[in-house]
Amino acid sequence: AAAKTNAPAAVDADQGFAAGDAVTVTPTDYAQDAVAGALCGLTRDEVAIARTDPRAGRVVVHFPRIGFQVNKEAKQ
Repeated sequence: AAAKTNAPAAVDADQGFAAGDAVTVTPTDYAQDAVAGALCGLTRDEVAIARTDPRAGRVVVHFPRIGFQVNKEAKQ
């Protein structure tokens, strides 16, 4: 919770998403529990989303692209 910075991440223009998009990241295997957040990094190898955790505060969670699906959240 005391961390002041996160690992650098950027959204590649050719990925079809923009920084700040509300997204979910879901494993493609049997454990399909989605993690929701604001997109802050997306490349062909990695996805990073910012989210708020009750215990840790604001965190940026990094996932590999292999084995995970990224979806834009529906606008309400």
